[in-house]
Amino acid sequence: MRIASLADYREAARRRLPPFLFEYVDGGSYAEATLRRNTHDLADLELRQRILR
Repeated sequence: MRIASLADYREAARRRLPPFLFEYVDGGSYAEATLRRNTHDLADLELRQRILR
């Protein structure tokens, strides 16, 4: 599997880890407010490739 995005990393982890461990790492606690904020902030990042510079 070629990994090109955060979603690809998540899917690769889901495939490799035992279900209980993936759910623990992937989830958040209580109301998941921090998880929601972090996910939102990461979605706002834009990575630009700088090849042959």
